[in-house]
Amino acid sequence: MKKNKILAFMMAIAFCTALLMQPGIVMAKETDTFVIEEGNDYSGFKCVGISELKESDSVLYTLEHVNTGAQLVWVKNSDTNKGFAITFKTPADNDKGIPHIIEHSVLGGSEKYPLKSPFFRLESQSLKTFLNAFTTSAYTYYPLASRNDKDFNNLVSVYLDAIFSPKFLENEKIFMEQGIRKEIFKQEDPIVYNGVVYNEMKGYEPDPYRNLNRLVNRTLYPDTPYRFYSAGDPEEIQQLTYEEFKEFYLSYYQPSNALFYFYGDLYLPEYLEYINDEYLVSYEKQEKVEIQRQPESGRKLENTAYYPMRRVTGDGSFLTHKKVMAEKWGCCTE
Repeated sequence: MKKNKILAFMMAIAFCTALLMQPGIVMAKETDTFVIEEGNDYSGFKCVGISELKESDSVLYTLEHVNTGAQLVWVKNSDTNKGFAITFKTPADNDKGIPHIIEHSVLGGSEKYPLKSPFFRLESQSLKTFLNAFTTSAYTYYPLASRNDKDFNNLVSVYLDAIFSPKFLENEKIFMEQGIRKEIFKQEDPIVYNGVVYNEMKGYEPDPYRNLNRLVNRTLYPDTPYRFYSAGDPEEIQQLTYEEFKEFYLSYYQPSNALFYFYGDLYLPEYLEYINDEYLVSYEKQEKVEIQRQPESGRKLENTAYYPMRRVTGDGSFLTHKKVMAEKWGCCTE
């Protein structure tokens, strides 16, 4: 127990040292003196739009990175709870859960922060007001927020490096830990599958609501990424290879496919310079990823599926009724 405590203490020191040693984002104090003008360039980013958001007493700035096509928006206002996020289009093309496993794996160590789990260090040691990551059938996003300037800069630095310089590209063990691996302890024992995401999704298998949602998506959106289970079907996750996993990351985790988001009372030029000089400068523009929309079927669709039961309420059946609205009103489900 004593050795474990010492090890944890040393890892915490190493993580804090890494934060201090990295070239940081320096916040300027005179934030009100900086004015973004449409059409001008700022550290490789060109302002392509400015609009007022009267409801939130904010101004929305839209910028595009000239060399890569990366999109960046800043909702400028007086809120001291500053926010940041990166979003990628990651359309699933099977049920192997690749976007979900990547989401876990990028937060398992990076070039500048080569610790096993910097995300959990931040969870326990940061002053953050929000810190997480999410995967959907078409997008993966990494949001964070903090009221403390130094803490916010550290969080942004760790997330950027985790996303653009992850250790799993050269360390297959991270994929095996977070995704899927085979285990055998004795020669006569059967081979078993293990992995953080694999076990997480095994736990959801009996959940009727998840099964119902998967059925709805497969039925209503048969020609789009929404028909796939981006979180991962355990049986399909077993078939995933390390090479397939890396290929998906390299295809979609590109600046051309990214949206950077900033919110609140902050000095944007320093962040633009940091993002461009530390990461985007080494990339080139690639073809944009498009999320396919579902063509109208013009008819009512019905489907039935079965799920394993844990607890029975009534006869254990579930019924749902969904409507896909016309595209001119936006593609949505009611």
